[in-house]
Amino acid sequence: MLLFLRWSTGIASAAALIVFALIVTVGKGLGSSYQSGASGENLARVAATFGAPVLLAAMLVSVFVPQSRSFLHIVAVFVIAAAMGCATLIPSHPGEAFLYISFFCLWVLYYGLAVWSRG
Repeated sequence: MLLFLRWSTGIASAAALIVFALIVTVGKGLGSSYQSGASGENLARVAATFGAPVLLAAMLVSVFVPQSRSFLHIVAVFVIAAAMGCATLIPSHPGEAFLYISFFCLWVLYYGLAVWSRG
């Protein structure tokens, strides 16, 4: 079960990273028309635009090195912070926010299985 979850999370991380890179390459993620104008939401949008690829890469690396508990804990802190940041986007972009939150929840499930299954 853990092996399947590890590989499925790794593949989902890689796919999400590729899709995000394509969106940024096309320019939709950096365009001002994609932002609503509220200062708090703009900060969340900038953090999502530049922080998401780094976080997704760290999540992907954590799938392949589950024996490094300290790295898993560090990534978990950033995943929880990112999920809370995505929650601020729910009023204006519910689909995107729930997609990221669901993906983060999947990784948290992996994190729980990887850290506490060893005892």
